[in-house]
Amino acid sequence: MDRHSITTSFGNLSYLERPGSYPLVFLHGLGGSGNNWLRLDRFLDRKFRMICFDLLGHGRSDKPRIEYTLEVQASAIMDALTKLGIERFTLIGNSYGGWISLYITLKKKLPDYLVLVDSAGLNPTIAERGKEDLDEFVKKVMSVEDGNDEYVIRNISVNNSRDEWKMKDEDLRSIRAKTIIIWGTADNILSIEYGRRFHDLIPNSLLFEIPYAKHTPQITHPQIVSRIINENVRI
Repeated sequence: MDRHSITTSFGNLSYLERPGSYPLVFLHGLGGSGNNWLRLDRFLDRKFRMICFDLLGHGRSDKPRIEYTLEVQASAIMDALTKLGIERFTLIGNSYGGWISLYITLKKKLPDYLVLVDSAGLNPTIAERGKEDLDEFVKKVMSVEDGNDEYVIRNISVNNSRDEWKMKDEDLRSIRAKTIIIWGTADNILSIEYGRRFHDLIPNSLLFEIPYAKHTPQITHPQIVSRIINENVRI
């Protein structure tokens, strides 16, 4: 895949792209990057155009000193998609990227399909546990990717703890996008019970549980994740 950059209202977003006739937009988790989706490339149907963003504050994207809220992240992604001339797309998000995908679906633009991969949004966040746990978490995330920025990770963690950004039951019940939920049964960060709750709340959603997979099945089980997408995203 080729790497590109595009300017948004909040700064430049870097992204990886593979050509195709229909766009799949991928959003990674906190402290990750668009590279987290690379292993799907060889297994996804070639009709799919893969667009794997580095979220604002991550990877090779800009890291402005701003408040990193779901609204800011969603607006930056929508700015980029508008500039790319993309109107119809499927949105695929893992963890924090799933939370942003939910917010986009509810507040910005209804995708053809919403694919949640071990998604955040319902769970208590690390900042709610207190400063000591937050400090330890930030230290751990900083070691995941060379490009991670301590201000960004801490700011996102604190903002995510605020009730205004949590996914409410009534919000999830109002989702009208065709929703596919993919979850690792051995996820030790966001339990499979969260996946089942999303499935219970989002109308007509499909739930696919991947045995023994943990929090990032797109990395550990790319062939299975790709098969689920290939068989269920029908355009």
